[in-house]
Amino acid sequence: MLKVICKSQRRVDVAELRCAKYASTIAEELSVGKTYIVYGQCIVDGCLLYLLDTVIRGGVSYPNWYPVSLFTVCDAGLPTSWKFMYYPQREFSGLVEAVWGYDALVTSPEHYSGLIERDLKALEMFGQYKAELGKTDDY
Repeated sequence: MLKVICKSQRRVDVAELRCAKYASTIAEELSVGKTYIVYGQCIVDGCLLYLLDTVIRGGVSYPNWYPVSLFTVCDAGLPTSWKFMYYPQREFSGLVEAVWGYDALVTSPEHYSGLIERDLKALEMFGQYKAELGKTDDY
Protein backbone atom coordinates (compact mmCIF):
# COMPACT_ATOMS: atom_id res chain seq x y z
CA MET A 1 0.00 0.00 0.00
CA LEU A 2 1.38 3.39 -0.94
CA LYS A 3 2.13 5.27 2.28
CA VAL A 4 3.75 8.63 2.83
CA ILE A 5 5.11 10.53 5.82
CA CYS A 6 4.24 14.19 6.18
CA LYS A 7 7.35 16.34 6.31
CA SER A 8 5.64 19.75 6.19
CA GLN A 9 2.25 21.45 6.50
CA ARG A 10 3.34 24.70 4.85
CA ARG A 11 2.75 25.95 1.32
CA VAL A 12 6.20 27.61 1.31
CA ASP A 13 7.76 24.15 1.52
CA VAL A 14 6.20 22.98 -1.76
CA ALA A 15 9.25 22.60 -3.99
CA GLU A 16 7.53 23.38 -7.28
CA LEU A 17 6.25 26.96 -7.32
CA ARG A 18 3.40 26.17 -9.75
CA CYS A 19 2.22 23.43 -7.37
CA ALA A 20 2.09 25.65 -4.28
CA LYS A 21 -1.39 26.83 -5.26
CA TYR A 22 -2.63 23.30 -4.48
CA ALA A 23 -1.58 23.61 -0.84
CA SER A 24 -3.09 25.62 2.00
CA THR A 25 -0.87 28.24 3.60
CA ILE A 26 -0.85 25.91 6.61
CA ALA A 27 -2.54 22.52 6.25
CA GLU A 28 -3.50 22.20 9.91
CA GLU A 29 -5.20 18.86 9.28
CA LEU A 30 -1.79 17.32 8.49
CA SER A 31 0.56 16.16 11.22
CA VAL A 32 4.29 16.36 10.55
CA GLY A 33 5.82 12.90 11.06
CA LYS A 34 2.50 11.08 10.64
CA THR A 35 2.13 8.29 8.08
CA TYR A 36 -0.79 8.51 5.65
CA ILE A 37 -2.25 6.00 3.19
CA VAL A 38 -2.48 7.34 -0.37
CA TYR A 39 -5.91 6.60 -1.88
CA GLY A 40 -5.18 8.06 -5.29
CA GLN A 41 -2.82 10.23 -7.27
CA CYS A 42 -3.31 12.76 -10.02
CA ILE A 43 -1.39 15.17 -12.14
CA VAL A 44 -3.08 18.55 -12.35
CA ASP A 45 -1.51 21.30 -14.39
CA GLY A 46 1.83 19.48 -14.20
CA CYS A 47 1.64 18.93 -10.41
CA LEU A 48 1.59 15.49 -8.82
CA LEU A 49 -0.91 15.32 -5.95
CA TYR A 50 -1.79 12.61 -3.40
CA LEU A 51 -5.35 11.90 -2.23
CA LEU A 52 -5.22 11.47 1.55
CA ASP A 53 -7.91 10.95 4.15
CA THR A 54 -6.91 13.63 6.64
CA VAL A 55 -10.26 14.79 8.01
CA ILE A 56 -12.95 12.55 9.48
CA ARG A 57 -16.06 14.17 10.96
CA GLY A 58 -18.96 12.19 12.33
CA GLY A 59 -17.62 9.00 10.80
CA VAL A 60 -17.51 10.54 7.30
CA SER A 61 -14.17 10.88 5.51
CA TYR A 62 -13.34 14.16 3.82
CA PRO A 63 -10.30 13.34 1.65
CA ASN A 64 -8.05 16.08 0.29
CA TRP A 65 -5.43 16.44 -2.46
CA TYR A 66 -1.91 17.51 -1.46
CA PRO A 67 1.32 18.21 -3.41
CA VAL A 68 3.79 15.34 -3.16
CA SER A 69 6.64 17.56 -1.99
CA LEU A 70 4.99 17.83 1.45
CA PHE A 71 5.69 14.09 1.94
CA THR A 72 8.27 11.35 1.67
CA VAL A 73 7.32 7.86 0.53
CA CYS A 74 7.75 5.14 3.14
CA ASP A 75 5.94 2.29 1.31
CA ALA A 76 5.86 2.39 -2.49
CA GLY A 77 3.48 -0.56 -3.00
CA LEU A 78 0.27 -0.01 -4.97
CA PRO A 79 -3.04 -1.86 -4.60
CA THR A 80 -3.47 -4.35 -7.45
CA SER A 81 -6.98 -3.01 -8.10
CA TRP A 82 -5.76 0.51 -8.96
CA LYS A 83 -6.33 1.83 -12.44
CA PHE A 84 -4.55 4.53 -14.39
CA MET A 85 -5.72 6.88 -17.13
CA TYR A 86 -3.88 9.59 -19.01
CA TYR A 87 -6.01 12.45 -20.34
CA PRO A 88 -3.87 14.25 -22.94
CA GLN A 89 -6.66 16.62 -23.94
CA ARG A 90 -7.55 17.26 -20.27
CA GLU A 91 -11.12 16.26 -21.02
CA PHE A 92 -11.47 14.52 -17.65
CA SER A 93 -11.94 17.44 -15.30
CA GLY A 94 -10.36 20.72 -16.32
CA LEU A 95 -6.62 20.72 -15.75
CA VAL A 96 -6.42 17.03 -14.78
CA GLU A 97 -3.83 15.29 -16.96
CA ALA A 98 -3.71 11.85 -15.34
CA VAL A 99 -5.35 9.96 -12.49
CA TRP A 100 -4.59 6.66 -10.83
CA GLY A 101 -6.38 5.00 -7.97
CA TYR A 102 -9.62 3.14 -7.40
CA ASP A 103 -12.03 2.65 -10.32
CA ALA A 104 -14.49 5.52 -9.72
CA LEU A 105 -11.69 8.00 -9.06
CA VAL A 106 -10.10 7.20 -12.42
CA THR A 107 -13.16 6.70 -14.61
CA SER A 108 -15.71 9.17 -13.28
CA PRO A 109 -15.14 12.93 -13.55
CA GLU A 110 -18.30 13.36 -11.45
CA HIS A 111 -16.84 11.29 -8.60
CA TYR A 112 -13.46 13.02 -8.82
CA SER A 113 -15.09 16.47 -8.73
CA GLY A 114 -17.59 15.30 -6.11
CA LEU A 115 -14.79 14.58 -3.65
CA ILE A 116 -13.48 18.11 -4.05
CA GLU A 117 -16.98 19.60 -3.81
CA ARG A 118 -17.83 17.42 -0.77
CA ASP A 119 -20.74 15.72 -2.55
CA LEU A 120 -22.27 13.21 -0.11
CA LYS A 121 -22.55 10.43 -2.71
CA ALA A 122 -18.87 10.80 -3.66
CA LEU A 123 -17.80 10.86 -0.01
CA GLU A 124 -19.84 7.72 0.70
CA MET A 125 -18.26 5.96 -2.29
CA PHE A 126 -14.80 6.96 -1.05
CA GLY A 127 -15.68 5.60 2.40
CA GLN A 128 -16.78 2.29 0.85
CA TYR A 129 -13.53 2.01 -1.09
CA LYS A 130 -11.52 2.77 2.04
CA ALA A 131 -13.44 0.14 4.04
CA GLU A 132 -13.06 -2.49 1.32
CA LEU A 133 -9.35 -1.81 0.99
CA GLY A 134 -8.92 -2.31 4.71
CA LYS A 135 -10.54 -5.76 4.48
CA THR A 136 -8.40 -7.10 1.60
CA ASP A 137 -4.85 -8.02 0.84
CA ASP A 138 -5.08 -5.92 -2.31
CA TYR A 139 -1.67 -4.35 -1.88
